[in-house]
Amino acid sequence: MPVQERLSEFTRMHDLKDIQWSDPIPQLPSPSWWASDNTLIRGDSEEHGRVIAKVMSRHAWSWRNRHGMMQAAVAAGEHGIGPKVYASDQETGILLVEDLANDWRVVRLDYYADPQFRVNLLSKRRAFAALDLNLAPRSPIAELTQLEEECRDRGVALDPRVTTAIEHLLRFREVLLEYRKGVEFRPSQGEATSSNLMVHRDGEVRIVGWGSAAQLSQVHDTALLVSEACPTVLSSEALIREVIPEATAKDIAVVQLIALIEHLRWSLLASLRAATDPDENLDSIKYGLWHMTLAEVALADRRFMTELEKELS
Repeated sequence: MPVQERLSEFTRMHDLKDIQWSDPIPQLPSPSWWASDNTLIRGDSEEHGRVIAKVMSRHAWSWRNRHGMMQAAVAAGEHGIGPKVYASDQETGILLVEDLANDWRVVRLDYYADPQFRVNLLSKRRAFAALDLNLAPRSPIAELTQLEEECRDRGVALDPRVTTAIEHLLRFREVLLEYRKGVEFRPSQGEATSSNLMVHRDGEVRIVGWGSAAQLSQVHDTALLVSEACPTVLSSEALIREVIPEATAKDIAVVQLIALIEHLRWSLLASLRAATDPDENLDSIKYGLWHMTLAEVALADRRFMTELEKELS
């Protein structure tokens, strides 16, 4: 069903007939922009003011997680962690949320260099982690192998550099699975993409993307931040110490390993997206190449990999 028809059905079901809709908001690709899970349509509501309808793509990976996504988005909105959610529907895959406009702006990657921004962001992530939610758990290594298998099953051609990197990291499968047995799982946004964050001119941060929401360990959640901000903006060890002051050398190694897996996960997701639901206005492949390159650079760093293998042996 076309996006506009789905939106019309959604507005009828939720008695939202007073909304005047505009054209879809253009999606601009960049190294830190995913946002292709949704078509975003801005509207004006007599009851709620300016709103945005997020219409999920049925081809997107996050469609399978729409129950968790909507649960997370609603809870985040109720606690001031994300935009308020006025209506949601799992069947149509649509969320109606407040439009953070005027004094709000989309976060850029360089914002991570600001210590106060990081303090504000971590405060929101910790507040979300403290919520009582029933999200599905994720295993980084299992998810990576499942994504690779799905690409092969769908006939999606993968860059040999990605498959080689995956083979290299699979050597740590047993170490990660054993480490996983001793950790606590709690709610997480499930990613740390800069463009899924908004910042107010007074510094307040809101999280706006919940398609990857899941129950994760603290090290896994920290690895998401590392995969986004390191090494382009910050050193990985410095950021890990900031997030987990009590981290051991092994904890740091596990975070760095999961960050590498996260790069490859996004690369596979981008390949799937480009093959199953291509969009001429959104070059997903460039985003996948960005993450693949970061993984490739880390794997080629002999000193880094030697230290990693030492801690995880």
